[in-house]
Amino acid sequence: MAFDRSKFVAPKLETNKKVTDEVNKTMKVNNSNRGDYLSIDEGANIFRLFPPHNPDEPTFQPKVVYWMECRVPKTDAEGNPIENEFEWKRRPIFDSRIHGGTPKDIIDEYIKFTKDFIFQNNETEDAKKLVAPINGWRDKSGKWNPGLLPSTSFVAYATKGDITIANLGRLELFQSVKDELEKLNVDEKSGEIISTDIWSGPDDGIQFILTHRKNDKGKWEDTIQKRQFVPKDKKNIAQEWEEFAQSQVIPDDVLEHWSKMEPLSSQFKNTYKRSDFERAVEALQKFDQEHSYHTFENDEFLEILKEIDAYYPEDEEQEENNYQAEPEKKALDYSELSREELKKIIVENNLPIKVFRSTSTEDLAKRVEEAMLAKSQPEAEDDDEEDMPGSGNEPEAPAKNEPHDLPADFYPENNRKDEPEAPAEEMSDSAKKAKELRDRLAGLKK
Repeated sequence: MAFDRSKFVAPKLETNKKVTDEVNKTMKVNNSNRGDYLSIDEGANIFRLFPPHNPDEPTFQPKVVYWMECRVPKTDAEGNPIENEFEWKRRPIFDSRIHGGTPKDIIDEYIKFTKDFIFQNNETEDAKKLVAPINGWRDKSGKWNPGLLPSTSFVAYATKGDITIANLGRLELFQSVKDELEKLNVDEKSGEIISTDIWSGPDDGIQFILTHRKNDKGKWEDTIQKRQFVPKDKKNIAQEWEEFAQSQVIPDDVLEHWSKMEPLSSQFKNTYKRSDFERAVEALQKFDQEHSYHTFENDEFLEILKEIDAYYPEDEEQEENNYQAEPEKKALDYSELSREELKKIIVENNLPIKVFRSTSTEDLAKRVEEAMLAKSQPEAEDDDEEDMPGSGNEPEAPAKNEPHDLPADFYPENNRKDEPEAPAEEMSDSAKKAKELRDRLAGLKK
C-alpha cells in the first residue's frame, strides 16, 4: 500500500505568525529606549514613579497635543510603506509653545481666529453650531465627538505592578489625576506639604493605586491613594514592615536599565521643528476645507501665519525629530487588528459597542478607533454642558462640507465660499503645500 502524502500540507502563514506572536507576547521584555505607554485598566492599577534623569527637571513632563487628520503613508500587509500612496488618519500634533518654546502655535491661533470671527458675525446660537467641529459636541445618542481643542497630559517613567524591567514604561496622566497625586504629597503626621516628591525617590518613594471606574452617571472617574502597609501577623509586624519598605525600593537592575533610557525632557522639550509646523498647516487646510471656514483665505489670518512661519528656518534639516517618532509608535492601527483582537479591546476598555455577525471587521475597527479616541480625550465639565453644541436643545454640528453662512467680508473675493471644494484626496503633498504657503506669504510681504 502506497504511503499517503495527501494528508500533509503546509500551514497557512497566519498560523505560523500566531505562534510567533504568542511567544513574543509571553517573553516580552521592554527593551525600548523610551518604553511603551502603560495602560490604565478598569479597576485598581498600581504604579511606581521614577525620578527624572536630570534632578533639575520635574518628574512629569507636560504633553499638549491636537488630534487632527494627518496625511500618512499607506502600508502593505507587512507594515511597509507603499511608495507614493497616502491616506488620512487622526494623529497627535504637538503644541509649539509647549514643545518648541515659541510665542504662538499655529493650531491655537487658527482656533482662536476662526471662533472669534464666527462669534463676532453671527447670532450666539448660530455661532455655537458653527464652531461645534472645533469645540467638540455631544450627539443625540450622548456620544462625545472631540474637536480641535488641545489635550493636556503629563508623562513620567513608571512601572505598573511589580517593579521590574518588563513592567517599565511611560505613564500618561491627565491634569486632574496629576493634581490629585500632588495633593497626597503631604506628611501623614503633620499634614504639611512635603518639599520633596514622595513618589519618585529610588529608595524612599512609594507606589500609588489609581482606581479607574465609572460613576453613577456612567462617566469614568479616577481616584488616587497611597500603597498602604497592612500587617498580616501582629507578632511579626517589624519584619513585615521591613519587607514592605523593601518592596517599594527600585531594584538596582531596574534603575540601571531606566538610566540608559531616553530622558523625558529629550522627548518633550524643544522637539518641535519646521516639519511639525508644515504637517500642522496641511492638516489645518484639510480641516478648513471640510468645514467651509475659509480661514486660510482671510488676509488677517495669513498675516498671523506669516509671523509663525518665520519661527522655523527654511534651512532647518528636515529629518524625523523625536516627537514625530513618538506618537506614531503610540498610535495603534486598528484596521490591522483581527476581529478577536478588536473584541478584546472592547471588553477590556468597556466600550459601548455591540458586535453583530453582520458587522464587518473593517466597520468594527473604525468604531473601536473612534470610541478609544473619544475615551482618551477629556470631555467638557458638566458645568459647561449647557453651552455645548449638541446638549439639550442645541442644534447639532453642521455636516462636513455644508456651507456656513459667514459674512461676505470674510472672503477676499466675492462668492469665494461658493467655489467647488477640492476633494481631500487631490490635495498636494506636504512639500508642495509648503511651497504654496511660502509663495503666498511672499506675496503678502510685497
